Amino acid sequence: MSQVAVKYCGGCNPCFDRVAFVARFFDTFPQLKQVNSDVKDPWPWLTLVICGCSRCCAEHHYIKSEKVLISSAEEYEILCKKVSVLS
Repeated sequence: MSQVAVKYCGGCNPCFDRVAFVARFFDTFPQLKQVNSDVKDPWPWLTLVICGCSRCCAEHHYIKSEKVLISSAEEYEILCKKVSVLS
């Protein structure tokens, strides 16, 4: 089972429901296990950086796993395609 961490931005200007987005993702990929975003060792297979707006200001430079930055609900299909290719 692959582990996926979720890192949220601070939520100062959210343009979509970030929590619902993540819940939908894990409903679509039940084989993936969500882990704490602060996990440093071992790094998860993938980290979703969930930003509420196009600024994408969530700190993510330290993340060493494969990561995907999400800044709108419209990116859901792109994320699903990327995860399907990676797995």
